[in-house]
Amino acid sequence: MRTSYQWLAVLRAGNAEEILATSSVGSAQVMDSMINLFVKWPANRTILEYMEAIIQAQMLPLHVYFSVFLRSIRQGVLVDSRSLDMLCRLGIQLVSELPLSPVLSMVEPVESPSATLLDALTLLREGLHRPYSTLHDLQTSSSDVLLIVIQYCPSMVPQFSPGDAIQILTVSHEIMQHPTLRPDLLSALESMNRLLGDNLSVPNPLPTAGSEMLSLGIPPRSDINAEDASEMTSCSLFLWSIVDCRAHPYGCGNTERTLAVLLGLYRWNGVALPNFCAELIRAAVLHYLEAFQLKDIEPTLASNWSSFVYGRLPDLLLQFLENAGSTQHQPIMESAMTIVLEKVARQLDFVLPFQSTMDIDDGSEAESNPSLFRTRFLHALVKRDLLSPFMAKVLYNDWKEDGALPSVLLQDSTGSIEEVVERLLLSGPEEQRQVLALFLKDYDQQGEFAKTLHKRFEELTESLDLFSVASICEALVNYLAVFDVLALYIPIPQLLQRLLVLVDNLDWEDIDDPQMAMTPLGTVILFLQSIIGRYNLEPTALESKEKSISAEYLIQAGSVESVSSLSSDEEAVYNDWHRALFDVTCDGVEDSLVRSRNPKILLKLAPVLMSEAISKCRSPGAGQDELASLRNGINYLQEPLLNWTL
Repeated sequence: MRTSYQWLAVLRAGNAEEILATSSVGSAQVMDSMINLFVKWPANRTILEYMEAIIQAQMLPLHVYFSVFLRSIRQGVLVDSRSLDMLCRLGIQLVSELPLSPVLSMVEPVESPSATLLDALTLLREGLHRPYSTLHDLQTSSSDVLLIVIQYCPSMVPQFSPGDAIQILTVSHEIMQHPTLRPDLLSALESMNRLLGDNLSVPNPLPTAGSEMLSLGIPPRSDINAEDASEMTSCSLFLWSIVDCRAHPYGCGNTERTLAVLLGLYRWNGVALPNFCAELIRAAVLHYLEAFQLKDIEPTLASNWSSFVYGRLPDLLLQFLENAGSTQHQPIMESAMTIVLEKVARQLDFVLPFQSTMDIDDGSEAESNPSLFRTRFLHALVKRDLLSPFMAKVLYNDWKEDGALPSVLLQDSTGSIEEVVERLLLSGPEEQRQVLALFLKDYDQQGEFAKTLHKRFEELTESLDLFSVASICEALVNYLAVFDVLALYIPIPQLLQRLLVLVDNLDWEDIDDPQMAMTPLGTVILFLQSIIGRYNLEPTALESKEKSISAEYLIQAGSVESVSSLSSDEEAVYNDWHRALFDVTCDGVEDSLVRSRNPKILLKLAPVLMSEAISKCRSPGAGQDELASLRNGINYLQEPLLNWTL
């Protein structure tokens, strides 16, 4: 540090201290120069020491350091992960050492506070997608920097422009979907988003609210074009996030939160309700067309967007209009669809191949025909009374009121979705697969089927009907494309919470045949692990303080490596199971052993049991007895009774 202090002495001798202290522009130029040096010599500790010295000497304000450092990321100047982590850690250190120095400043700022906040969000998003390093943990340091910046924001949010606010909300929402985000940061982002939402909201978002919108800095309605790129982008990003992260707490299955964000976007845009609905539908159609082009590579993606456009989107539009205060839905949707069909006409005709009647009779998918795409979507709107049959005919001349495709899901029933769900519960694997295949094709009935299945699921878990629940889980885990679509309609975290409650609350002492119940228990546990892994769900998303449940034991299965790491209670259970599985003189697994403790503990114990048995075979002096013991345990663990534990 001696050289850095000598440098400070030179600066003071040249009267630079007074110049830097009175000019943010001069300070920013000095900081820019030091960043450029850091770019040429990445992760150079000497340059970092110079930065630390000039800030501690209060010759360069702390807010200038953060503004310029974070701005350089946006400008693409700083890209080295080591350098970014070192600058983050220096900023965190300086904040603790200089508690009276502000991180953001409204007085002569280098960058606006909203721009610095957006830069900090961008840094974290970048850190979350970079490989983890124990030496330079950018994820942790960038999270800490964002927390620091957020702490200074509440008093400055009213000064944020609407454009900056919506950008912040969009990036923040994307970051909140990341499975490894820290709970404290998630909470801080939620609070900030509510504050931004309150700041953007107006009491009456309809055309009569012009004065309130102007007070927020939003241009008058006459200055807003329906083709505004920011409006289209915000709708597109929002739809992508709720469909891509459909199974997460903020995903499409959570109707309440989805509608809340939709209302916030609408109120910020300040456009007429038909224009907003038009841009929302247009964004969804463009996502669908993009997925259709990739259908041979990612068939599940095309299936998800087909289900969203034909089934989930019309439901959301109806609920959104009701929450937005609309009393006349049809005139609004008539105007919206007029705009949509005009704007997407070329894309539909370009992406979706032409099909003749002969092609369709040969079994080609109806949604791959531009004409049938239009008619099917209009039928979905007419079914929900969002359009009149007359207006649907006006919008598309080939539309016919009796032209709706028949329900393939109800074709073998009396017309009741409840009957279809019961058939699913009582059928064998092959018939279950047939029902679920029909579910994927029947967009009109998907929403009702999903809600009915969810309700039935709740009833079965409430009554602790393990065998019926396991039957549904087995059908779904073997056909995960169906679960992807179900996640568009129902809140998956709530469904998984119910399964966790079922596993925890089973009374093994009252079960007539506990060993027979072990197999369906394994099915439920494997289903839980499969869904958590498929959607990268964090344990915190499944926790419930009211019900005292946790999914940690599912995610940490296999993490225990030795008997010494077990608690005394767990070690006693371990000894009982070791004797039952690996002692060739023992009679095997007794009912009393299964009843003594919830078998879910075997997720923790089984890997240790195997590891210890293998270790004994490798130890000096091991012989036929140890090998026979290992084989005995392996045979047990390969049976349906216990094969789910490994």
